[in-house]
Amino acid sequence: LATSMACEVGTSVSAGTELSWLSFEPHRYRELLDDHVAAVKQTFATALSRRGVTPEVFASSPSHYRQRVRFSVARFDPDGSISAQGSASGRLKYALYDKGACVARPDIFPVAAESICELMPRLLAALETDSTLWQGLEAVHYLSTQAGDMHVTLIYGSPLPPGWGA
Repeated sequence: LATSMACEVGTSVSAGTELSWLSFEPHRYRELLDDHVAAVKQTFATALSRRGVTPEVFASSPSHYRQRVRFSVARFDPDGSISAQGSASGRLKYALYDKGACVARPDIFPVAAESICELMPRLLAALETDSTLWQGLEAVHYLSTQAGDMHVTLIYGSPLPPGWGA
């Protein structure tokens, strides 16, 4: 079953990539943080002053701050269209959707922790070498820790065939 859904070709999800559910503006990080802190202080001003509490703010890095990310996975033909289900044509890529449309094929995702960004292309390259592992693969979930550990979950739309791990 082929689909005509195309996905914008790109090597990175960066500032300027339109995703309604993601606002990534590292160049405005300090301004956005200051605005958010001011809004929180105003909202809780009465409770904070009554208790004599002064909030303390710990700024994150403007990029590579997310330690949990999820991506859809699909095969893409060179023109950016999604290959037919189960087809070996095209390349295995991550996909991001917005309002039901595939809008980005990131090779890197600067919102994600650096350890996730480093593993993303290596995992796809490893999966490409074994059709048993990429057939039916629908998504990849990454969870990293500050200690350097990584948990990766591969999500399949159908059961793996018997003997897949042999």
